[in-house]
Amino acid sequence: MPNRGTVELSIILPFYNSARWLPSCLKQLCKQRLSSLEILAIDDGSTDDSAKIAEDFAKKDPRIRLLGIEHAGPGIARNIGLENARGKYIGFVDSDDLAEVSMFETMVATASSANADAVVCDYFLLRPMPFGKVYTQRANSTHLVGQNGHIAYPAESRFNPFTLNPAPWNKIFHRDLLERIGFRFSEERHYEDVPFVYTCLMRARRVCLIDQPLYHHRYRWPGSVSAAKVERRFDIFAVLAQLENTVRSTPEISHQLDNFLAFRTNTLLYHLSLVHSSMRDAFWQRIQKTLHGGFDRQQSANLSCPQTLVLRIRMINAIGQTLLFLAGKRAAALMRAHRALLSWFTAPSQTDVSKKSG
Repeated sequence: MPNRGTVELSIILPFYNSARWLPSCLKQLCKQRLSSLEILAIDDGSTDDSAKIAEDFAKKDPRIRLLGIEHAGPGIARNIGLENARGKYIGFVDSDDLAEVSMFETMVATASSANADAVVCDYFLLRPMPFGKVYTQRANSTHLVGQNGHIAYPAESRFNPFTLNPAPWNKIFHRDLLERIGFRFSEERHYEDVPFVYTCLMRARRVCLIDQPLYHHRYRWPGSVSAAKVERRFDIFAVLAQLENTVRSTPEISHQLDNFLAFRTNTLLYHLSLVHSSMRDAFWQRIQKTLHGGFDRQQSANLSCPQTLVLRIRMINAIGQTLLFLAGKRAAALMRAHRALLSWFTAPSQTDVSKKSG
């Protein structure tokens, strides 16, 4: 990274064919109340008007620095941003999302007053609805196990960073943390943020939690960043393996192994419920290999996903989402109960396995 101290905050904004949403995203960033910031807009080889849109904004606002690379995915684009960032703190924004104008002022002030390595805020999910309507849902993301007020200490085993979402866009990180751990985004084109975010949270000395939604994330809109990941479910195995290796090989975070293993199981079951039916048996076999070391070749060839398993996962997740929406401030306890119920209710019985492998 370049010499720090030039600006208080660097906002890293990768974009790829985001002409539909990029103007509104940049407008919000240019309105940020934090005066000392830079916006690193990284064009990931766009073929639409995105680069021109960013260039027009950069001409009007000198805080915007426009960088361009060949299309390589958001992980590599974010790493380019990290290499060029000059801020004391580093934040991230997706090109189809919106940041409240007070977001980064609030987060930097919180980090500075608490001497925190990382700050996390709540956010809104913007879900598309019929007839062009939008359903807004608060995530209640910061109600964590082991928090002391609004400050959490990852070195304490009771703190579980895996109760947070793995996205970087509702978080800022101190530059010293990133330089100390020397960690970067995965070069996988999908789920590249999972190892980075959780490694940073586990290795942070202090994490501050802001119980206020400061970010608006478009969830599963056609053409949005989150929607683009739906067809690449198998990439999750590689990034989870990378994260597991980090946890196991780093002594100061090895106490998080049980938390990671529970997170891995629930994550794989969640993706199993979303993978296309034509790939479901192959995905199920990869899960078995990941969690249990797999079966021998003959058994694996005959093994298919238990027919009722996906239905059970979807039912539990639907119930969990409904209850989370109603729970409000009690979301943390409900999230823990949901994960425990999901693990218990979706575990295939020996009868399921023997029928499919016999």
